[in-house]
Amino acid sequence: MNETQKIPAGAYRGKGIAGSDQTGHTSKGTEQLAVDLQLLDLGRRVTTFLSFSEAAAPFSIERLQAMGWTGENDGQHLVGIDRNEVTVILKYEEYQGKLQMRVDILTTRGFSFDKPMNDQEKRGFFSRLNDLAKKQGAATKPGPDPWDAPAGGKPGLDLG
Repeated sequence: MNETQKIPAGAYRGKGIAGSDQTGHTSKGTEQLAVDLQLLDLGRRVTTFLSFSEAAAPFSIERLQAMGWTGENDGQHLVGIDRNEVTVILKYEEYQGKLQMRVDILTTRGFSFDKPMNDQEKRGFFSRLNDLAKKQGAATKPGPDPWDAPAGGKPGLDLG
């Protein structure tokens, strides 16, 4: 595959490239960081963009830490972004009428809601969920707390 060919959407093994990070601002003034990643199985480079608004910063820092960054810099670049292998997700989205590649780094923390259900809300939700399942013909029976069940899917790929 040469550099001009489109990389198929999917999950790839990757590593950050030391010294590749660049800083800038979005059109709205938000601080942003671009980091190049080497796709290990393809021998190709892609760039991920990390934003540092108040809401996005914790997620961006988590992605940097997944790459191996521990908060160090040498005055010009982040130190350690090439330490760890990460899972890189490539997908394509339309932006301003053009198909653009989006590059994301998976992390191990997983998703969490800004407003999680309390225990009473959770019990009510599960009760409604069981009723819905029964209406659709699914057998339901009490079991262990589903939040403690192991996630399905490919080991090492936490998409949630």
